[in-house]
Amino acid sequence: MNEINIEKLEDLVMDNSFQDYVAGRNIVAVKKWEDWIQQHPSQQKEFDTAVQVTKVLLNARKKEVDIDKELSLCQILSRIEKDALEQKPLKRTMFSTWMKVAAALVVLLGISVLLYFATQFNLGFNNETAFNELIVPIGEKAQIVLADGSHVWINSGSKLRYPTNFNQKNRTVYLQGEAYFDVMKKNGAPFCVTTDAVNIKVLGTAFNVKSYPGDKNVETTVIRGLVRVENKFTNKAVLLNPKEKCIVPGKPEEITEKNIQSQTTLASNQNNGSVTVVQKVNTDLIISWKDQLLVFQDERLEDLIVKMERWYNVKIVMQDASLKDLRFRGKFVNNETVYQVLDAIKLTARIKYKVENNIFYIKKSQ
Repeated sequence: MNEINIEKLEDLVMDNSFQDYVAGRNIVAVKKWEDWIQQHPSQQKEFDTAVQVTKVLLNARKKEVDIDKELSLCQILSRIEKDALEQKPLKRTMFSTWMKVAAALVVLLGISVLLYFATQFNLGFNNETAFNELIVPIGEKAQIVLADGSHVWINSGSKLRYPTNFNQKNRTVYLQGEAYFDVMKKNGAPFCVTTDAVNIKVLGTAFNVKSYPGDKNVETTVIRGLVRVENKFTNKAVLLNPKEKCIVPGKPEEITEKNIQSQTTLASNQNNGSVTVVQKVNTDLIISWKDQLLVFQDERLEDLIVKMERWYNVKIVMQDASLKDLRFRGKFVNNETVYQVLDAIKLTARIKYKVENNIFYIKKSQ
């Protein structure tokens, strides 16, 4: 790590070794970061800011702070400053810089997340609009009630950017990752979700959006109501009814005929020839994650590993490529550990695993 810049401070704060350094619970981490700051004295202000924010995070984890109130952001910012002043007289400009970038650490329903308060974000709104950004780490989940009363569940490794207040004609949020939306109906004010690949527009409905940067496809699933999904690369749109899922390639270079040959298409002509695919699905399985249920429904091992990595915040390496197309079904409802899930998989397939340096390696058993 050569530089700490304001845009990457959240990565530093969420770094396990940096948290160990702040907590003083790991000699190796303490030496690593003490050596680093000695070699980068110009980064002292940003470094001290990250230390103070990390202390708030670690303390909040213990106290399970509830942030589902309008004043909580100010309270957390006040706590950051109060904690810092009690430690040593740091310059106030350090906190001004941090607040301009929008930094506050919070705990939502007992789960650690990063919440940003940003003003004048150039996202298609007027210059006076203020935005929050909720960042849910790998292995965690969160939920929030937006200013209009809409309820959002955010899955592991996801980011949700939303205005602190919606205007009367537009309710737009920005998603990276996966989230379930239960939207409050507001006449004349559609609710819009924007991802890298699709624009989604609804009035009052419930739907799930899965749009992780590393995934090949963006998936939108409707639980109730009517949802319009527009492919941003082709400008074509489809209307989804309850129990339908729309699949759109996540990147323009992935828009090929081969991309959809393996999909079961319900309405291939809805989008005038674009590659968007609509399927009838079991919505209970798709949104089970929000109820802390880990469910596999005829999933390939390759895809299952990605889901488990996000669920448990672990690294899993498949050492035998011939295993990737094995399919599995299963439902885990009691907060089973990653070891218990892998042991269950072993019962139905000839595989074995080992753990080295906190990395799980899977290969075919003899």
